[in-house]
Amino acid sequence: MDKKDYDLNQYDKVTKLLMNFKFLPQMQGFEYLRSAILYCLDKGEDLSGVTTEIYPILAEKYNTQITSIERNIRKVIDKAFSFGGLLSLNDYFDTIVYTNKFKFSNNEIISIFVELLRLDRMKEKVCEKGKGA
Repeated sequence: MDKKDYDLNQYDKVTKLLMNFKFLPQMQGFEYLRSAILYCLDKGEDLSGVTTEIYPILAEKYNTQITSIERNIRKVIDKAFSFGGLLSLNDYFDTIVYTNKFKFSNNEIISIFVELLRLDRMKEKVCEKGKGA
C-alpha cells in the first residue's frame, strides 16, 4: 500500500502522528502500522476484529506472511514503548491517561490511533462550522 493508495492528507497526518509518538519510520512495522490505521479509517465505524481482518490484507499487499505483519507491528510498538513515546497520549489529552507501566496490544494501538484521528476530524468539522457562522 503506497502513499498513492490513500488520501494524501490522511497519509501525512498518520505519519506525523506516529512519529510524534516516537514510532520509527525506518522500521518495517511502521509502514504496516500506518497502513492498518489508514485501512481502519477508510473502513468506517466498526473496529471489531481489526487485526484478524487487516493482517491478511496487509500480508497480501506487501507479499509477506501474516505472522511477519503481526511481529513487525509488535516490534515497532515495543520500540516506541521503550522510548516512552506512548506517554505522548498524556500531552494529547492534557491529562495523565497513560503511565508506561504496560504495553498496548497491536489491536489496541491501531484502535487508539484510529480514534485519535477520528477525534481530530470531528474537531476540524466543528471549527469549520464555527467559522461559517
